[in-house]
Amino acid sequence: AYAPPPSRASSASGGRTEVKEGTLKVLHPPGKRHTKIVDLAFTPDARHLVSVSAMPETTVTYWRWEIEKVISSHDVQLPITRLQVNPNNGHQISISGPGYMRFWDYNPNDHALHENASVFSLKQEKQLRIVDHCWVHEEGFLCVASYDGHVFLFHDGEMQQDIDIRAMIAKDESTGQKAIEREQAQALAKMMGSKNPTASAEPPPVCLVS
Repeated sequence: AYAPPPSRASSASGGRTEVKEGTLKVLHPPGKRHTKIVDLAFTPDARHLVSVSAMPETTVTYWRWEIEKVISSHDVQLPITRLQVNPNNGHQISISGPGYMRFWDYNPNDHALHENASVFSLKQEKQLRIVDHCWVHEEGFLCVASYDGHVFLFHDGEMQQDIDIRAMIAKDESTGQKAIEREQAQALAKMMGSKNPTASAEPPPVCLVS
């Protein structure tokens, strides 16, 4: 059961914005009585809903919300954890999971879902543990986060930047505010008679999670 986000329509009198509440509906994937939905998202115009189900029969399904009907579906059979719809293009879907990050396109002419090539090299894609991704609405950037502490920025399907969060934290801890706080703590420990004021626990590795 799901209801779309309130849609906004401009009225004829003075251009005021009227908020229309969504309607709760229950959708049933054809031929599948017990299906666990991993994620879902509406297209920007709220006319279509896209869902992805869990393993072992992972399926991407494109619904026509008004008539509660499946208009396209495609099996993926991979452990997908996140699905998003491009806020600037309701026919483009982004899907991610461990070792997987792809764009999918819905073709309204033949009502088919088409998988595109990986946004990474195939070797890199298989090695990456993608934990989440999201769209930056106005700029049209796609942000992809991996478990090992990297955030990748894409625009028009091309990688623009690889941000190493671990490196940023390490730099801050060696020269930034954390370094100052550590020196102050060591000085205080020395004044208090600590036998080993410079000892400090090894910081845990940076792990990004959804």
